[in-house]
Amino acid sequence: MQLKEHNTLEGLQKIINIRATLNLGLSKELQLMFPETIPVPRFTSGEGNFSVSLDKGIFKSLLFKITQHERDEVLLTAIKEYFNCGYCYLRKQENTIDFKVTKFSDLNKIIIPFFINSPILGVKSLDFKD
Repeated sequence: MQLKEHNTLEGLQKIINIRATLNLGLSKELQLMFPETIPVPRFTSGEGNFSVSLDKGIFKSLLFKITQHERDEVLLTAIKEYFNCGYCYLRKQENTIDFKVTKFSDLNKIIIPFFINSPILGVKSLDFKD
């Protein structure tokens, strides 16, 4: 606020993104006014992760994943559509759903640049930097 960033559309969008992560989310009116709002960095801070798979100490693959309760399938599907990559996987025994991105080119060209421009908050931001 001191830098007056909230006076720009980009700054206002940042405020709306934060509001979208709170318990009640956005009102219908705000959803209509800010249709590009998907609180991905906040979900990743709480329920997401980046990981590296090794096989006998040798690099195998990279993974980006966000996990939510299965009732939030619509949300994770919206995130999948927003990124236009990855897939959603329902884990019925755990009552959860995962949004996963494993394709290296998608991670490199879509996911990583997104989080460089929209940083993860908290401790997981340090994991992302690694």
